[in-house]
Amino acid sequence: MQKRTLGRTGIEVSRIGLGGLFLADWFNDQAGAAALVRRAIETGINYIDTAPTYGNSEEQLGGALRETDAPLVLSTKLGGRPKPFDARDKDALFASFDESLRLLGRSRVDLLLIHEPDRPRQYDWWEDFDSAAGLSSASFSAYSRSRTAALAGRPVQHNPRERPTKHPARSDNGRFP
Repeated sequence: MQKRTLGRTGIEVSRIGLGGLFLADWFNDQAGAAALVRRAIETGINYIDTAPTYGNSEEQLGGALRETDAPLVLSTKLGGRPKPFDARDKDALFASFDESLRLLGRSRVDLLLIHEPDRPRQYDWWEDFDSAAGLSSASFSAYSRSRTAALAGRPVQHNPRERPTKHPARSDNGRFP
């Protein structure tokens, strides 16, 4: 399987990744999810993505990951949990991330993504949606360099005592470096 660097992150990922939606019990039981992950690894896939909104995908993936020590790049997302979801509630975002780590059986993920930031009004990520100006400072004030580092390509580490309040620096175009 060919690999390439993911953007400017320095993270090497397979050109094909495994989307976690089909690991959920809507499509697979735990044995089926584990078989799918094993087969993906056998074919050279090293990037697996999941999200809280993909049913029990994080839990099924966590079970499958217990069966392998293959070097993988894992991503999950913020959005959709807890219900009702409020993208401006930083404590709920921390709780959601903590729950993702618990379900995945991990202390870290390689990439922490924002679920569908470009879908109008699905989640209230933006201070001004119409101009897509700035992540909601209320929601993401706590996700500074240590928590949004995945957006810049460094692993996101869980540390419940480290909750910085400074928003990460953005380039002139409003994107993370």
